[in-house]
Amino acid sequence: MLEVFGAAACASLLAPLLQARAWGVPFGLLSVAMVLRAAFGALLGALLLGVLALVLLGLWGDVQHAPRSAALFAGLMAISLGALGARRHRLRRGAILLVYRMREADAREQARAALDRLLLRLGRGAEPRSVMRHAALVLAIVQPLTSFDLWEDARRYLEAIRRDALDPRTRGMVTQALATTLLHLGQCESARLALAELERPLDDPGVETWIRATEALLLAVTGEPERALARVGEDAIEEDASLRASHRIIRAHALAGLGERSRAERELRAVVLEAGPAALERALRPAGPASELARALDARE
Repeated sequence: MLEVFGAAACASLLAPLLQARAWGVPFGLLSVAMVLRAAFGALLGALLLGVLALVLLGLWGDVQHAPRSAALFAGLMAISLGALGARRHRLRRGAILLVYRMREADAREQARAALDRLLLRLGRGAEPRSVMRHAALVLAIVQPLTSFDLWEDARRYLEAIRRDALDPRTRGMVTQALATTLLHLGQCESARLALAELERPLDDPGVETWIRATEALLLAVTGEPERALARVGEDAIEEDASLRASHRIIRAHALAGLGERSRAERELRAVVLEAGPAALERALRPAGPASELARALDARE
C-alpha cells in the first residue's frame, strides 16, 4: 500500500504543474486554492484508483506484484486524467485567470506578458478556424479587462484580430467591441473608421442593435445630437437592461448637446436608479455634453 501512497503523492505534486502548463499560465500566478484543488484532486483520484487496482489484482491472485502494479496504474491514470481535465477549455481558462491577475499591481506585468504570449501564439494561425478561435477568446476577456479599467490592453488585443477573415456576425461583434474601446479612450475618429469597415445591416439583429448604439454614442459625443436621438429614439422601451442603460447615456449626451439639460439629467438619474451609481462612469468616458452633469450627479450620490 505504501507504493500506492507514493504514486498518489507524485501525482499530486505534478498536477498543478501540468495545469499551469496546459493553461499557458506561469506556475507562480496560480492561486493557492487552484494549486491545492489540483493537488488534492490528483491525490484522491490516485488513491481510489490504487485501491481498486489492488482489489482487482488480489482477486486475480497476483499478490506479489500487486502493490507495484497498482501504484504504477494509479499514478499514470491520475496524471493522465489530470492532464486531460486541464486541457478542457484550457485557453479560455488560462486567459481569464491571467486577466484577473492583471488587476494586481505586483502580478500585472508578468500576467500581461503571459497573456500576450498566449494570444500571439493563437493569433498566428491563418486558417479561418484559428482566426475564429482567436476572436472568440479575445471577446471572452474584453469584458473583464474593461471592468478592471485595462482599456488599452483590450484595444491591443482587439486590434490584433484579423477581422477580414471572420464571418459577418463575429466581425460585427469584434468591431463593435473595438469601437466601444476606442471611444472610451477618446479615439473617436478611429472608432468611426472601424465601424465604417462593416457591411450593413448585419443579419444578426442583436449585434446590429449594439452597433447602432455605438454609432449613436459616437454621434452624440461628436456634435450630432439630432442624428444620435434618431438612432435610439426618445423613449426607453428596451427590454435588455444593459442596452437600455446605454441608450439612456446616449440620450443624455444628445439632450445635453441640444441644451435640454433637465431632460438629460433625468436620463442620468434613471441610469442610476436602474443600474446603480457605477453606471455613470459610462457617461464620463468618452467625454461628451452630459459628462459634466454625470460628474455632478455622481458627487451627490
